[in-house]
Amino acid sequence: NAEVYFYKAKESPQNEGFVEKGDLYYKTFTKSDGAFGVSLPVGQKFYIEGISGNNVSVNRIITEVDEEKPTKIELEIYAPGNP
Repeated sequence: NAEVYFYKAKESPQNEGFVEKGDLYYKTFTKSDGAFGVSLPVGQKFYIEGISGNNVSVNRIITEVDEEKPTKIELEIYAPGNP
């Protein structure tokens, strides 16, 4: 199983244009190769990452919800040494 975390994104005070994860907004569970649905508020920017066991997603996603429409995101989680 995998856990998917949605943090409120915030601008980094040290690196202009860089986004950091802020407060945890939402957490959901899915199978490592599964799909899920979540409703997020329009006008918010989110930092999204997945975790499966000790493995963290190799890509983090920053997304801004600008319309009420479905958006597909893909997180890849690899075990160490298995890219």
